[in-house]
Amino acid sequence: MIMIDERLKELEVKVDRFNIEQLSTNENFLSVTLQATQISLRTHQDDKRVALLNAITNSALSTSVDENLQQMFLSFIDIFNEWHLRILVLLKDPKQYLEAAGLNSNFSMGGLSDVVYLAYTELRSNDEFTKQIFNDLYNKGLSGTGASGLNTMMTGSGMVAPRLSRMGVQFLEFISEPSELR
Repeated sequence: MIMIDERLKELEVKVDRFNIEQLSTNENFLSVTLQATQISLRTHQDDKRVALLNAITNSALSTSVDENLQQMFLSFIDIFNEWHLRILVLLKDPKQYLEAAGLNSNFSMGGLSDVVYLAYTELRSNDEFTKQIFNDLYNKGLSGTGASGLNTMMTGSGMVAPRLSRMGVQFLEFISEPSELR
């Protein structure tokens, strides 16, 4: 609750025409805040708590994400673990992610698993866990690649191609810090 209060005060300072008082009548904001607070109480994972704070912030800014999708996205945060969120960030633009991390993004051939395990070496020894995450993201409609695509042989450019669906991009935008605060 303290983090939410601090974030809303920051919005009031940095965003023109943002008024905390008006949020008390914004039913969507109130619903998102209540649901996100309940989810936050059930987790210790910092990545999930940050995602929830950003979701609340984006709902306060009247994001372009439909209210029904916002509710769906909150339920995804609830059932996902922090690895789901990390993999989504990677899949948005694998080439950019690897380059930002100082890792090689030039491949000649290989599978998506090579990219994932390069970015997250700690997953290399937990193949079944990684496959489950990919299936979860695929089944929720956030990624175009399930576990069966992890070891498919492809060109280097195919290995680092973006893999999120349109809804996956919307989800990441909803749980990311708004540009107004960057």
